[in-house]
Amino acid sequence: MTTQATDLSAPQQTWRLDTDNGSMRPRSALDVLVDLNDKVSTGEVGEYQPVPLGFTPLDKTIGTGLRAGELLLIGGAQGTGKTTIAKLIAAEIADEFNVCVYNATEFTLAVAREAVRGARTYGLGQKSGRAIIVNEAHELRNDVLVYLDDALEPIPQHLVWCFTTTKAGQQQLFDDHFDAGPVFSRCTKLALAQRDLAKPFAERAQRIARSAGLDGQPIGEYLKLAVKHKNNLRAMLGDIEAGGMLESEGGVE
Repeated sequence: MTTQATDLSAPQQTWRLDTDNGSMRPRSALDVLVDLNDKVSTGEVGEYQPVPLGFTPLDKTIGTGLRAGELLLIGGAQGTGKTTIAKLIAAEIADEFNVCVYNATEFTLAVAREAVRGARTYGLGQKSGRAIIVNEAHELRNDVLVYLDDALEPIPQHLVWCFTTTKAGQQQLFDDHFDAGPVFSRCTKLALAQRDLAKPFAERAQRIARSAGLDGQPIGEYLKLAVKHKNNLRAMLGDIEAGGMLESEGGVE
């Protein structure tokens, strides 16, 4: 019987992933801690600071802003703007073509695996981030939840996941899916209420209208628009897109 000694001095082979933004290699915990200490010492902590969304109620809820590599669960009744808010969040770190939106009923195991693989690299464009939005999260299949529990640990720093649900409460979501707990317990939860949304939604709608060149009314008219549509941000934006807030239209009827 013979044994061969391992030459510990020989260079070890490690994997490397080459992307348009550079190469990715595995790093030891010590390397990560040393790098973090160097950045803190020199004040280079921008990548660790939250990015304000400019929507004060939302910024306060998620801890002053969005952090890359984050899981978000947005819950609320139909029409409270869950998907709209998810897209606004995604737009802060990713260009539109790097934002993927799915409905849970079509988010099969195969689709989930492809989404995770596609999001491993940085996005192309002015923003290097990526975002994945999954609507109606309470409809996710158990095999998908089991897969995500493993695949989303850790989450790349250039990626944010947003799940939306129409369930009234977080516990109902967990009751329906035994395997949902491990995934959604790691999420930052945003519970959207029907009440007290008129003013922030009016302000946000006005900013969107201005950026699109569709604003011609004072904030009071946007408040009326919010009341008219019962704080349904999607419907409000539909009226704005149709020109309902241009000065020539005379505001909300």
